[in-house]
Amino acid sequence: LMLLLPVPTCTVLPTEKPTYTAALSGVTASVAGIASTYGPAAFTSTSSELFSVNWLRWFAAIWFAGVLTFGLRALGGWVLVQRLWRIQRQPLAPSLATRCQVLKGSLGITRRVQFYLSNAIDAPAVIGWFRPVVLLPFSALTGLSPEQLEAILIHELAHIKRLDCFVNLFQIIAETLLFYHPAVWLVNHMVRTGRENCC
Repeated sequence: LMLLLPVPTCTVLPTEKPTYTAALSGVTASVAGIASTYGPAAFTSTSSELFSVNWLRWFAAIWFAGVLTFGLRALGGWVLVQRLWRIQRQPLAPSLATRCQVLKGSLGITRRVQFYLSNAIDAPAVIGWFRPVVLLPFSALTGLSPEQLEAILIHELAHIKRLDCFVNLFQIIAETLLFYHPAVWLVNHMVRTGRENCC
């Protein structure tokens, strides 16, 4: 959809201009005196400026509507995430919690990190910017070997060490303000894919 957004710009502008010029026929008659006094250039300049101002207002209104839409989407996602880690969560078993703290120290992470089990998620996740929380699904304890579980914990802790949450916040802001640009979505997709693969 984002790749198709530039198409209306190329198609609507050439087709809409004659219609707008026809609508200005009344203005042409009213400024005929100006055109006769100052020459044809005055009327041409006035029409071009009116046309430009009108389209700039439309573009500004469309951009504001897009920013509002994507801003509300981001806000809704934040509210959902905050609700997600507060419901149906349980602390880890003491042995597993101790192992998580050892892994955190081995990666050189000095920030406080909380670890919980959750029924509300299907895959491990890191939530929070300044007080990160690692959520593990209950299936991670039953369907994975200790080595696999340790690899998952290291993967999630690597996100915290690299401050990926702040990078993701910057990406959300860029997507909100530059939602109309396909390159922004392409670059963000590449960054998110690389972020998951480099752990």
